[in-house]
Amino acid sequence: MLSKTYRRQNFNKGRCRLVIMSQQAPVEPLVSVVPAPEVGLNVFTSEIPPWTPGKGVRGIFGGFLIAQAVRAAQHSTEPTFAVHALQSVFLKPGKATSQIYYHVDRLADGRNFATRLVRTVQDGAVIFVATVGLQRQDPAGGSLPFRNLEHALPPPDMDGKGPDDIPDASKDHLLFMVGFKTSTSESSSIDDPFEWRHLLDRPAEEAGQPAPPSPPQPTAPHSFRLRSYVRSSPLSRAAGPAEHLASLAFLTDEWLIALVNLAHPEMLSRRRREPLTIETAEQVNTVRAPTIAVQASMHHNVLFHDAGARADGWLISERRTSWAGEGRVLVEQRFWSLETGRLVLSCWQEGLVRLKDGSKL
Repeated sequence: MLSKTYRRQNFNKGRCRLVIMSQQAPVEPLVSVVPAPEVGLNVFTSEIPPWTPGKGVRGIFGGFLIAQAVRAAQHSTEPTFAVHALQSVFLKPGKATSQIYYHVDRLADGRNFATRLVRTVQDGAVIFVATVGLQRQDPAGGSLPFRNLEHALPPPDMDGKGPDDIPDASKDHLLFMVGFKTSTSESSSIDDPFEWRHLLDRPAEEAGQPAPPSPPQPTAPHSFRLRSYVRSSPLSRAAGPAEHLASLAFLTDEWLIALVNLAHPEMLSRRRREPLTIETAEQVNTVRAPTIAVQASMHHNVLFHDAGARADGWLISERRTSWAGEGRVLVEQRFWSLETGRLVLSCWQEGLVRLKDGSKL
């Protein structure tokens, strides 16, 4: 769905004004930043309030900070430079009620590479720090002036199914299974700028109607994987490669840490001896993730492999978790272009997961 209008909050004056945006995708204003010369040189800010995923989730969505930090770094270099790497740390929870500023330090400016340090500041405190690497691109699309190695992982097998073969409801079922919804029929309060189609195991269909997907079957957590298709609405004509890469940066944090909930399905049941299923959860009302006390992102790293990648074309996503211990988890994900099969980006996130007393991850 295209967004023609959105509301901008003027935090300093405590009032709102309506800004007309022509045919923008919902993700575009979320990744946009503008200079804030009244604060300082190379300082940027958002024209909209910080984005939150919906009720039941505290703080600002991490992808909002990641994408806007990338965009601020892009603004500090020539247009021929594209982001190729990001390493970031979440330091403090953000608030949706205060203005955020992105302070960009120019750490290095070379002929082909540039490095920026972006400090995200809210109410005088640094809440997020990102180191962003950018590489010069040939605007003519010509060959590189040096010999180049090329290889990449192929996309995963999607069981012969395309995006149109997976129902829209797969997203709602996934949110239900990880504990972010109270029932499979509940209308979502999450205004997600991306369209997801999750390839989930499900029982046999009955009466020609797709049945809700089954939760992951018991297996080693590091063997679990979540495969999906995802895309944004078409970005506006004014959007260039920088906007698409920033949108992909936003995407990398969407429900990423929640993968551990699926890799450990025993966490999703109040009755430890009775694994959660869609049917039993509806009957006994055990639809939250009661064993989780705290779940938050800590470190988030992204490598961008395709400077021309688009956020509004179907992407193939694969997510895994390779380690958990000492109250932390590691989750990995990759995105491929469905059209070309090309690996678009790779991402790793370390998250904080604390369980309630009596629970063990």
